[in-house]
Amino acid sequence: MKKLRTAAAVLAVLLTALVLLCSCGEEHEYELFFCNKTGVVVDSIYFSSSENDTWGKPVNLAAVSVDATIHFDFDSMNVDGNGPGVYDIGAVDANALNYDVFEVTLAVGDTITIYPASDEGEFQLTVTHADGTSDSYTGYAYLEEEG
Repeated sequence: MKKLRTAAAVLAVLLTALVLLCSCGEEHEYELFFCNKTGVVVDSIYFSSSENDTWGKPVNLAAVSVDATIHFDFDSMNVDGNGPGVYDIGAVDANALNYDVFEVTLAVGDTITIYPASDEGEFQLTVTHADGTSDSYTGYAYLEEEG
């Protein structure tokens, strides 16, 4: 009887450890995705509340390769009052071209896709929502003037 209780206790400990190990490997469900279709590496992405005149810190200091998608959460946007809402989005590519688009509505599960700038300096940004619908925004691309 004592051996049976010891075996049951060991089995319980092993099953608990297995459950804990399995749960550690669960994939995090990210709130937002950013897809780079500009044709150039995007070095940084910025967000700002549409009511704020300044950009926050970049979301991701790692570059976003051409045709790559990164994932992140609202709290990593470095904006006060993070969460679904209306944001201004800025990006800077490897050629120092700035992409700015204003008053973009974002919700959990959205994919933000940025496209190349035209010769006139306009570009398209599309937000594809979790339900499959999408909204398109026109932004402006420009080279930062050195001062």
